[in-house]
Amino acid sequence: MIRRSGILLASLAVLSLASPALATISYTPARPNIDQAVTFNISVGFGSVDPGSVLWRFGDGATASGQIMVQHVFGRIGTFTVQCHYYHAFSVASGVWVDEETALTVVEDRSVSAKPSNPQVNQAVAFTAVNFLSASIRWSFGDGTPAVMGGAAINHAFTRPGIFVVAARDKGGAGLVDITATVSVAVDISRRSIAFAPAMPVARQPVTFTAVNFYTTDIRWDFGDGTPAVSGGPTSTHAFVATGLYTVQAWDWNGLGGGPTSITIRVEQPTGPTAPFQIFFLQLRFEDGLSYKVVPRGFAGLTAFADIKYEGTGLFQAQWLVDGMPFQTASQALPFAEATTLNSGRIPALPTSMTGMHEVSLRILSPASTLTMPIIRYFVSAETGTPPLRGLNLQVATVEGLKGVASELRLDSLRIPAGTYFILNGSVTYAQAAPIRYGLLRIHLGDDLADQQILRDLKPAETRGFTTSIFNPTPEGKFIYITLYDISDPNAPKLLYLKKIAILPND
Repeated sequence: MIRRSGILLASLAVLSLASPALATISYTPARPNIDQAVTFNISVGFGSVDPGSVLWRFGDGATASGQIMVQHVFGRIGTFTVQCHYYHAFSVASGVWVDEETALTVVEDRSVSAKPSNPQVNQAVAFTAVNFLSASIRWSFGDGTPAVMGGAAINHAFTRPGIFVVAARDKGGAGLVDITATVSVAVDISRRSIAFAPAMPVARQPVTFTAVNFYTTDIRWDFGDGTPAVSGGPTSTHAFVATGLYTVQAWDWNGLGGGPTSITIRVEQPTGPTAPFQIFFLQLRFEDGLSYKVVPRGFAGLTAFADIKYEGTGLFQAQWLVDGMPFQTASQALPFAEATTLNSGRIPALPTSMTGMHEVSLRILSPASTLTMPIIRYFVSAETGTPPLRGLNLQVATVEGLKGVASELRLDSLRIPAGTYFILNGSVTYAQAAPIRYGLLRIHLGDDLADQQILRDLKPAETRGFTTSIFNPTPEGKFIYITLYDISDPNAPKLLYLKKIAILPND
């Protein structure tokens, strides 16, 4: 449609030439997309268009002027009326002002696909930008993670459940609109479970619950007994006041991530023959009641004992461990009682063929137990038979603490602050008839070898001094073991002396 206004200064003959359409507005592409540049051009069949007179109106509020050919980008879909106002000159002295207009439709053909569209938590989702105008796209996944630059294909995994709007912006993020897709992320509740110990809970005694195969360590717990829900980690401990059935629930993401996982437990009375079978006290010892023993290599019949206090009745199953490895299996039906004593057995007895320090412990298999297992130790010396400990005197004369820390040796015990070094000054007086060509003095702090020294040509009635420095790392009580070996025959070393000094906690 053409609208004309103005005064013609030419003749009627010239006016007759103006009766056909004066101009045409053309544009490309014919079906533009949002964010796509549209080129407009005004052309006339005769005469000319004064560029300085051109004013473009694009129908979306935007304008441009001074150009016969112009580009414009539309930011929304719809049909727009584009107008061009210009001066159409027929000659130098004549012309007319003209308004031209045309209509075009702007579409949105871009989309984002997601496969799968309903993923599980932590499952990779493949996103594809379809019909985009460029290969540089700014991706935002709607889950709080930072936006990233990428191409037309990108993968992303969501770490929590929910409905997320994924947005892709064309032209490296410079596009006018986001192209979105909605992803519903679900939780596979079937993979999660709740474990608890002891297996048969009793009233007023703690029960430990563990969230198994949960997605996070941020767990909300509800114990089903009317107490307030608590926020914690994958393990939570709770004591039920009364007997009964309780439904315990646990939520991932502190309750913000889908439904709960539940388990129903029965809480029984804490005492009596019908009480749940559980171990509530365990102590390890050797036959003499001590937790440490020194035996020669090849010693026969070394046995460990476990003093157990339990509630209820059931089958007790455990493994004796030596140096962390299974050694002997214990299985015994325990009738209703309060205490019993088990032993590691004399056939086979605890191994004494390897010299050095060894640890003995117990691993309870049934009933389930949360007790911290104690450890007892025995030291196997290098000699066989009974050590000849007479005819030798080993003394620790003084103990010097570094950095002004003083310690005093009294009755084979001393106090040393944790985290400090100290120096032992001592002497060895050899009183046997036969000389020793090579003696080996070894000093252990607990299980760790702190120092060792070779004493050459040790003669009868001779006294040799020694000095060693030891670091006390922790405040817990421990022992210093000072041993002297005759290693003149390397194939048959003999233990001559063993001295034990207790390091007491520095109260």
